[in-house]
Amino acid sequence: MSKEKNENNKADEGLELLSQYWWLFGRAGGLTRINIVKLLLKRPYNANQIANELKMSYRNIKHHLEILEEASLVAENSDQKYGRIYVLDSNFNNKIFEDILSKRNIE
Repeated sequence: MSKEKNENNKADEGLELLSQYWWLFGRAGGLTRINIVKLLLKRPYNANQIANELKMSYRNIKHHLEILEEASLVAENSDQKYGRIYVLDSNFNNKIFEDILSKRNIE
């Protein structure tokens, strides 16, 4: 593969990742997902702890955690059915996340 083709592939992957992040954080429900990620940047939480911190329903938080899990940005760090602990997945890109926060004027 030529160097130019490889660079084009990387650029395409970067645009795809940026598009995915905007889809997750820039539309309806995005602010809730942003707040979940901001908590998980500090430490692992279970869904109930996140719900309490954000003063939202457990069911709503679980819905957003599932969306973040499907996008491979959040992972469960426990095999337990109850009290599952959530962490940021190794695929999480903090630079893109911070860029989106900046563009949305969110601290």
